[in-house]
Amino acid sequence: MVQSKYAKNLDILTGIYDFNDYYHSKLEQYELIIERLKVIYDYVIVDTHSWFDVLTTDAALTLADRVIIPVKAERYSLEELKRYVKTFDSYQDFNTRKFSTLINQYSHHHLTSPEIKSILDGLPIVGYITEDMKYNSGICFKDKKQKKEYDKVLKRMGVEGNFDSGIGKKAWRVIRRA
Repeated sequence: MVQSKYAKNLDILTGIYDFNDYYHSKLEQYELIIERLKVIYDYVIVDTHSWFDVLTTDAALTLADRVIIPVKAERYSLEELKRYVKTFDSYQDFNTRKFSTLINQYSHHHLTSPEIKSILDGLPIVGYITEDMKYNSGICFKDKKQKKEYDKVLKRMGVEGNFDSGIGKKAWRVIRRA
């Protein structure tokens, strides 16, 4: 467990990086870890691999109360996501009612919002995050427009963000909504 240097109330549990250990892991181990973390923390955020057939991703999708899937606003990416969700529904692999999407790196070069909604065919969208080269430099949270986009997404998820001094100077505090 690593404590974030940006936030006193944020702990980070690293994943398994040795594939020899990974292949000897069991689903029950991940279930136990996640269930214990849910007791300790208000929020447990699991960043998974994009492959759905990986054990850790399977465990996270099964145990999650909510699944946010970031996806670019490109036709192929959206259609692929829709195909996966339909497959999950047909085999009843996961409860897809808890799935929603976050349109990431959105720009005027991509599809329009109505086109995206049409392709996703009812899969909820929690918000759109604009494509911005500042992401790579780590200064995106100094931009008020970017902060507002994140605040809007977080509110739709039932969380409020506070960007008082920017992410680099002061921690972004997550407050549970009553």
